[in-house]
Amino acid sequence: MKKLITYLITISVIFSVFTFCTVPVNALSKKAIEEGTYVFYSKLGNDMVMDVDDASKKSGANVQLWKYNGSDARKFEVKKSGDWYVIKPVCSGLALDVKKGSKESGANVQQYKVNNTDSQKWQFYDAGNGYYYLRSKVGNMALDVKGGKKTNGTNIQVYSPNATESQKWKLKKVSDGNKKSVSSEYEKKVQAFLADSRWKNGAKWSSSQRPKLSSYSASGCCAYAVDFCKYVFGKNSYSSGKKFTNPKEIKAGDVIKVTNSQHWFVVLERNGNKLKTAEGNWDGKVVVSNGTYTISGNQLYRRGKKFRTFSAGYHMQ
Repeated sequence: MKKLITYLITISVIFSVFTFCTVPVNALSKKAIEEGTYVFYSKLGNDMVMDVDDASKKSGANVQLWKYNGSDARKFEVKKSGDWYVIKPVCSGLALDVKKGSKESGANVQQYKVNNTDSQKWQFYDAGNGYYYLRSKVGNMALDVKGGKKTNGTNIQVYSPNATESQKWKLKKVSDGNKKSVSSEYEKKVQAFLADSRWKNGAKWSSSQRPKLSSYSASGCCAYAVDFCKYVFGKNSYSSGKKFTNPKEIKAGDVIKVTNSQHWFVVLERNGNKLKTAEGNWDGKVVVSNGTYTISGNQLYRRGKKFRTFSAGYHMQ
């Protein structure tokens, strides 16, 4: 009798797990999503989000998991298309797409030119606690993080629905259509910093200039960077931030160090491979520019010409 009871319990558990992990699409609650621009956070955690590789604008570029850093490669516009949704990476304006319209579990997800096919249509279903499952119109496959890994560069695919954390996504809205969201505390601080006559665009700033706010021992471009840290984040220098060496991680609020005379500047915003920056000691003045610096791999370009090599950066937020 004990063996029979144990057997029945085991079968019951297996059946329950199987039922939970193979939830049919018609058993889920479909959710309406407000149109707008969102960051898609994976439930796997570690601040990992859906990302377009290298902020590419090319049709066919891969979609992967990456730690959030404010880049447009990690922001996606959600638009209604009949009863479905089209999801467009902000960095390219292309569409989230199941490669070759495959119905196979494990098919790759990419960005591709908008073509109104089923491979670019998605639906949202309630996954509980503010999370969603995303199902493709092609085969009702679920948007999935391959292998459940939460490391930079992990591939995103479609896979048979299994109700695991690899298939659960939380949407954080960053804008309403084309209208920018209310300024964050960071943005307000930056605007105030750049409006201050001591650090505004065009203010005098020599190579011997000492910090005007921070007590950190520095001069020239480094002095400007530490003043930025003190004013915006209340930190006396970049050394209070988290050091990183992968240029893909560059985001708004970072202090950047480059090789060849150790030049320093701060990143105000990142848009794909273009950086909005501020720095002192450029021709004896402060220069605030949008897109003057671009980055490809470890190579920094200034006004389209090779400048210097990225050495390290410091996340201040």
